[in-house]
Amino acid sequence: MSSDLRPADLLDDVPTRTRLDRSLALLREGYGFSRRRRRWGDGPTPSDRSVELRLLGQRAVLVGGAEAVRWFYDGASFRRRDAIPRPLANTLFGKGAIHTHDGAAHLKRKAMFLDLLGPAHAGEIGARTDALWAAAVERWRGADRVVLFDEAVRVIGVGICTWAGLPLTP
Repeated sequence: MSSDLRPADLLDDVPTRTRLDRSLALLREGYGFSRRRRRWGDGPTPSDRSVELRLLGQRAVLVGGAEAVRWFYDGASFRRRDAIPRPLANTLFGKGAIHTHDGAAHLKRKAMFLDLLGPAHAGEIGARTDALWAAAVERWRGADRVVLFDEAVRVIGVGICTWAGLPLTP
């Protein structure tokens, strides 16, 4: 490795193996998308750990497993600042989210979240959401149809907002 090459630039030299954008497949398949793509491969070399593809017109690498988690969180392998396309980052995470910071700014914000979501707070959030799930199940009795995703968003959202002291309005 050249001494002037930063670890964050290492992935820039990996050739892209596919030109076909997989964004629609991601929308169609949901959470199973990454696992399936890593299992099947999406190029000439299938891999159970990583696969290169295109999402939203940009090159993406899907990784999984304990080794990939350690690599992902080591902080020196890539930069977060521009890893997520801005329109997507602003929509999913909000401007200035922890996922868009590097270095000291990332570590400071991450420490704040980890402190807020330590075991004591997680237990409190769990107790709130358990009660909300029980109320939701009662509300569903006799219903012809329940959209679980929408109900999960409602239960978890209300649980977090009430725990954080945020006002809830229709």
